Amino acid sequence: MKKITIFLAIFFGFSAAVYGYYFLSKTPESAFLPPIPQKEEESALDRDTLRETIPASPSDYFPVTKGLYWSYTGEGNEYASFIRQVLFTEGNRAQIEEDNGGAISVSVFEVTPEALTRIHFIGEAYDIPNLLNRAPSEHRIILQEPLEVGTKWINPGESREIISLGETVVTPAGTFEDALVIKSTYEHSEIYEYFVVDIGMVKREFFSGDYRVLSILEDYGLQEELK
Repeated sequence: MKKITIFLAIFFGFSAAVYGYYFLSKTPESAFLPPIPQKEEESALDRDTLRETIPASPSDYFPVTKGLYWSYTGEGNEYASFIRQVLFTEGNRAQIEEDNGGAISVSVFEVTPEALTRIHFIGEAYDIPNLLNRAPSEHRIILQEPLEVGTKWINPGESREIISLGETVVTPAGTFEDALVIKSTYEHSEIYEYFVVDIGMVKREFFSGDYRVLSILEDYGLQEELK
């Protein structure tokens, strides 16, 4: 149990919007438009009509406008609750900060028409400047096409697979339909991440044997002062 706790402290404290996290449409500029509110019936109808003619892309599941934030409540570990926010955006890149109350981490994501990729990660970061124009220091694919059940890819130390496109997720922030689920497999553990179009990650579950850690969306929105 001590080894698992140490691993989780590192993973949840220093993994950023890993994963999660939601990014790029067929035109990179559209990745930086504000998310479509799910709570408005008219907007939801317009979105559903659009999805019938334009297939979802990785960016649809990872919206990034400067000032967007996601607050997660958790159980099973002291690092399960955290807040993410978009600090900087430029071109097809976005810099995201994650604060779990014990440490702050920073990730930079890059999008292409085929994938959402993390290109920088700093596990413990304080007063970090804008990193968007720096050359990539890693290449970790978070989500890639084709967006269909069975799509698999490999990153150092993990394998990832899309296992569902139609999950319903109930959270304190609301009930979300048609979530895309990614299963990440490690040597001694598994992580399941649930992403929703125009919202981002709404749920994450960590399993190691009978040990479970849950992080679930509590609140999200746009901070006016960071626009």
